[in-house]
Amino acid sequence: MGSGGGDKTHILPTAVSERSEHTARSRLLRYVAAALAATALAAFVLWPRSSGPHCRLPLAPASQPAVIDHPAPIQSIAGEYKHAAEGEPHELHGIGDELALHNTQHADDENGEPVWCYFNSTLPMPVGSYLQQFSLPLSLPELFIVDKSFKIHDGQANYEVADTGTNDMRVRLAFDTDIEGCSVNVCFMEKPNGGAGLVLSDYEDRSRTSECWRANTVLGAQITFPRSKQDSLPTLVTNFRAELGYAGQELRGLGEDVFFDELLLKGSQRPIILDSLQAHNLSLETRAGDITLRATVSGNAILESESGSISASVALVARTDADGYHAPALQVGNFFGPLTTDVALTGDVGPDDVIHYTIRAGTVVGPNVLNVTAIPPRANIDLLTQTAFSSTVVTLHPAFEGNITLYSKDGTLPILSVQPHPEDPERRGRNRTVATKVEEDDNGLTITGHAFWGPQAERPLHGKILCMSGEEASLLVQL
Repeated sequence: MGSGGGDKTHILPTAVSERSEHTARSRLLRYVAAALAATALAAFVLWPRSSGPHCRLPLAPASQPAVIDHPAPIQSIAGEYKHAAEGEPHELHGIGDELALHNTQHADDENGEPVWCYFNSTLPMPVGSYLQQFSLPLSLPELFIVDKSFKIHDGQANYEVADTGTNDMRVRLAFDTDIEGCSVNVCFMEKPNGGAGLVLSDYEDRSRTSECWRANTVLGAQITFPRSKQDSLPTLVTNFRAELGYAGQELRGLGEDVFFDELLLKGSQRPIILDSLQAHNLSLETRAGDITLRATVSGNAILESESGSISASVALVARTDADGYHAPALQVGNFFGPLTTDVALTGDVGPDDVIHYTIRAGTVVGPNVLNVTAIPPRANIDLLTQTAFSSTVVTLHPAFEGNITLYSKDGTLPILSVQPHPEDPERRGRNRTVATKVEEDDNGLTITGHAFWGPQAERPLHGKILCMSGEEASLLVQL
């Protein structure tokens, strides 16, 4: 149940290696050309998923609303179909082809993953609204909600935290359909790694298939995470994924109450809004919907859109623990929409540690604005921006130390604006040294140089910024 499928063209490379200036400019031209020719954003990145014990969850049949607060073997629920199985196999219509359930056996979807779909085969849901509610234990290594229905054309999913008294994630799904009998199934699926979740798929009645293609269904979802019983600790969500197609998603105020080790939200036309969030790894992807984010991330954060706007305020936190040093990274890409990113770099590290951060921000047509508002002393930053047909404005905190490369393809000189007397970030009374030079060749104009604190660099300059602009684009970098 991974996101996407097949390879896509990356518009944002994941690393910039040390090369000669000539080689860097040659690769830049090929990079910009590839970005303009691409028809999709950077391939969606999924981090390794943890594995866990195989388990099954209880779900209520979709014929009437129900809430199951306490886990029980799914066989007791599957027993609903025993009577049908004694005569003829009970037909299930879900993901892929027609499925059959014999007694308590499960069926498989087209990927070979176990799936149960719940609905009343003789009395499908009538026109109007209907409701289904479920509880999924947070102890599972992976939880997911995936929309595979062609009938859901609108909707909204809201996330909250509440004192539920359990360690379960509660999911309330409401459907409003305009054609009787053309309802949406809620299917339960378990994965080989022990994870489990809900898949929304279309109810198939062979006598009504052509009519159901015209059906409109609106989804309303409420996902509730339990508040931790320990006041000083947030609730840990190991791995949660929601791919909800045309439904928007909104999460507010979970910052101090819930920590996501892995969080992936994917949509199509509606906005994705995350306001106050803590996560280790975070992925947001949408085609035309806007993305708004305010979060603290200690691992990797990836935000991607094709034509919606992206507005992100991210605190990247570097940290050390028993497993060693963890270097955070942020990658933001947008094809046709504007991109505004504020990044504060921080870290829970010792006085002798050298901190590493990676930042990637790129657009093709939309303007690209990147503000790095805080940089710890001795931090190494690997920063890359790219814009093909619009403006780029990068503002760096004066604590930056490293090498600088600014490139413009159309012959317009990039602008490097340097503060005259910034304050020493280590309060040692040092002055900052910024040295640059301009080069021109058939490929465009390049400003190269370096910045460090003191009369000479006190450590190797492993930090670097590479900012690139294509034809009819402007580039301004402020230090």
